[in-house]
Amino acid sequence: MLVLSLLYSAFSRAQEHQLITYPFYTPQDSSAVFKLVQQGVDLIDKNIDSAITLFKKAEQISRKANFQDGIGYAMAYIGLAETQKGDYKKGFAYYKEAFPYCLQATQSRFVIAYLYMNIGISWKNKGNFLKANEYYHKALTGFEKYLPENKSIIVAYINLIGIQGQMGSYDNALLYANKAIHLAKIKNKKQF
Repeated sequence: MLVLSLLYSAFSRAQEHQLITYPFYTPQDSSAVFKLVQQGVDLIDKNIDSAITLFKKAEQISRKANFQDGIGYAMAYIGLAETQKGDYKKGFAYYKEAFPYCLQATQSRFVIAYLYMNIGISWKNKGNFLKANEYYHKALTGFEKYLPENKSIIVAYINLIGIQGQMGSYDNALLYANKAIHLAKIKNKKQF
């Protein structure tokens, strides 16, 4: 046990000083990152600056641990928060930086779907419904591929319903509404 502790300590110090770049994150690192991001998501509508602080802390932990998936995930939410504050230039810069991390995620492949969802939300908030529609579809595809049992698929359909309505495509909105209801029935195992 002492040997493992010494090895971990040595690797951690070597990573801190960038002497090695071997991915050396632990399950505790990834768990801490996802917990911080979730806490930030829970705060984003109440205290956006506190949410950004949590997202940046998650990014910092990910960088220190060389947890590439976590870097992308945290940055995807920093981008969302910045665009919700109205700083689209800064938010989209975070998205651009997050993209390669999310695209190349190895342990948490689903992070690309959340990046696409966040970009879609930002385009919707900016009033570009065609771009929002494009990114919501990409998010939906990612969720179906990487998180087929997750409620995020339903959220993606709900976002598509709103965008289709904004664009006047009511038939498509109805189609997505029916798909969301069908999935919700399966997920909740109850009738509406």
